Formats: sequence, C-alpha cells, structure tokens
Amino acid sequence: MKPAEMPVTVKHPALPTIDLASAEKEIVAALDSAFSEVGFCICNNAYLDPEIREAAFAASRAFHKLPESVKNSYAINSAHRGYISPKSSTSRTSSVAKVQRPNTSESFMLMHEVLENDPRLGKPLQGPNQWPQEVPGFQDKMTAYWQDVNCTARKLAKLCLKALGIEIGLYEAWFRQPTEFLRLLHYWPEVPEEPQDSFGSAPHTDHGFLTLLVQDRVGGLEVKVQDGSWVEVTATPDQIIVNAADWLAHLSGGRWRSSPHRVKNRSGHHRYSLAYFFDPCMEAEAVPVTGDGEQLVYSDYLLSRFNTNYSYREGR
Repeated sequence: MKPAEMPVTVKHPALPTIDLASAEKEIVAALDSAFSEVGFCICNNAYLDPEIREAAFAASRAFHKLPESVKNSYAINSAHRGYISPKSSTSRTSSVAKVQRPNTSESFMLMHEVLENDPRLGKPLQGPNQWPQEVPGFQDKMTAYWQDVNCTARKLAKLCLKALGIEIGLYEAWFRQPTEFLRLLHYWPEVPEEPQDSFGSAPHTDHGFLTLLVQDRVGGLEVKVQDGSWVEVTATPDQIIVNAADWLAHLSGGRWRSSPHRVKNRSGHHRYSLAYFFDPCMEAEAVPVTGDGEQLVYSDYLLSRFNTNYSYREGR
C-alpha cells in the first residue's frame, strides 16, 4: 500500500462498553448490538484478578527483555508454541490490504497444553508448551492468568450462542477441548523514519471465535469501522477488549462482524499486551445460522491461515 493510500485514524465515538456484572439478558443484547455494528466491545467487571494480571504482564516484559540469543532458543516450533521474532510473520491473508511488510512486533506464543498421554499429541498444532526457565515463575504466572481469562471467555462464548439462538448443547461439542492461544506481545516505539505501511501488527482479522485482549496504557490498537475509518481503542488494563473473529462471524451468517484491526505504536513508549484467543476444537464445523452458507471446518481454515502467514510454516 502506498503512503498516500494509507487510511488515517480519526476521532470517533468510543467502542461499545458492556458491564459483565449486568443481568444476562442485558449482556446478550449488548453483545448482539456491539458485534453487529462494530465487531468489538470493551468489557468492564470481567473478574480478572489484578494481581494475577500484573504478574503476567511483568513476566511478559521480563521475557522480552532477555537477550536475543536466549529468546531465539525458544523459537516457535511445529506445534506453534514459542518465540516469534520481529519480521517473521506477515498478514498475507489479510482481506483489508495487500500487506507487503512483515509485522515489526515480537511475541511469545502459548497454546493449550498437550502432553504425552494426550491422544491429540502429534496432530497439527498439538504439543507441549515451551516454558522459559530464565524468567522466575513464568509458567505459574501464565497458567494463573490463563485460568482467569478462560473463565471469562467461556462465559462470553455461551452468551454469544444464546444471542445467536444456538442451542447450548453445541457449546459442549465445540468447546470440550477448545483451541486456545495466549500471545504475549511487545511493540517497539515507532521511529520517525518508519514507513507508513509498517505496522507492529498489520491490518487483519482474527481467525477463530473470540479474542480477549488486555493491554497496557500505551495504546496503538485501531479498529476499522463500517464507514471505513480507523478508530483507536482506548481501554485501561482492568478492561477487556473483546472481538468476534472470522469463524464466529461465519457462524452468525454475516449478522456479526469480524472487523479488521491493526497496531501502530506512535506513542514513543514500549507497548505490551496479552491476547487470548478462545476458539473451538479443531474438528468443529460451522454452518451459518441462516442455513444458506458453506460449512467451515475450523482446522482447515486455521491451518490455511497459519501456513500462509508464518515463515516457519512455509511449504507446509
């Protein structure tokens, strides 16, 4: 994309805010409205323990401050777990823009744990996590945060199905063994000579069901809304930014939006965020609630995205 074509971030009303302490009927209606209009919302009272959250942020910052040689010793493996170095992922499957430059951010990827006695072991994206030993308490802190945010994700997933009029029995089928990701992201401050089409995270949509993001106070996340403008998301660390992803949007039959978003860190400060992706099991199949769309198998869609966007999976 040429610099002259780069959409400009504009002033815009805040994203919809949902109080998760409200009555269930009110939350269901608010989710339906937010995901229909924007595809994103900001959730208050998400019951994330602040001490657990801050410990996870501290562990993430400690990992990203390690020497490159140490971080690279945990390089992302065939099970998609480990360190993703800067400029090693490119949003080539983006439906928003023709992305030429790789993402400038770095991250550490954790997924649901698959150990030796698990029958899923060895199947695509199924394996144990890598746990950096150089950061004291890293595994315990991330596991505690994982358990905390998972509770909120499960509550929201059930409410999403209720909003779409889908029988709750399908929740057990799709999420008995969910596909889960916890990505610890670090964005460097953008330098003045940075090209306009360079991003910490280039314009893209998420691939699965729900994304739950907690960020620091630096900002930089932007969402593309229906009028084509990019809106900066302002949320405090005690709020959760939630968005509907592609598989859920497909399931809704187009009723809900999987909105493009990007990160451009113009703040002058380092930015950290914890992105948790709560997706169905690999075998889950989505047929739109309208009944007039194709069946979308989660694993097929996920692997096609990964094989294109991550350099370590080239040729798969």
